[in-house]
Amino acid sequence: MSRAMSFTIRILLVLFILVSVYAVMAFNFHLPFPLAMTPLNTLLGFSFALLHASQRNGWKR
Repeated sequence: MSRAMSFTIRILLVLFILVSVYAVMAFNFHLPFPLAMTPLNTLLGFSFALLHASQRNGWKR
């Protein structure tokens, strides 16, 4: 496992959590919710899942 990949996975996870929490809070507290956040959240989640799976299965970049 390379350090760059591990760092990237952690950053993607943190960003995914932050965007997800904001989406829930925006719904509950009637905050502005940009429509671009929906595909961004999906992209972050999928990217994290793909990199995490490749790391766990020992796939090479």
